Amino acid sequence: MLRIKRCSQSGSAEKSDVLVVMEPREPGTGTKVVVKSPVFMEFGRHMVATVESVLKEQDIGDVAVLLEDKGALEFTLRARCETALRRALIE
Repeated sequence: MLRIKRCSQSGSAEKSDVLVVMEPREPGTGTKVVVKSPVFMEFGRHMVATVESVLKEQDIGDVAVLLEDKGALEFTLRARCETALRRALIE
């Protein structure tokens, strides 16, 4: 399993977008996803599942992910996560 090398972010806190912030965690601590969203009650579990799916596809572990959602659709969330992940893996 890979670990990210640095903190990174992607997206913005604008309407219909999501700000994704990724930070490395200590080895063996696992993945932590925190969601701040006005629609958390309706879509929070789905947002977490989408982030975990992106991380699993790239075999990434021991990462903290913060989502500040402003109504982003799933494909936007996925794209923002992939971009933040790529930025975090750059040495």
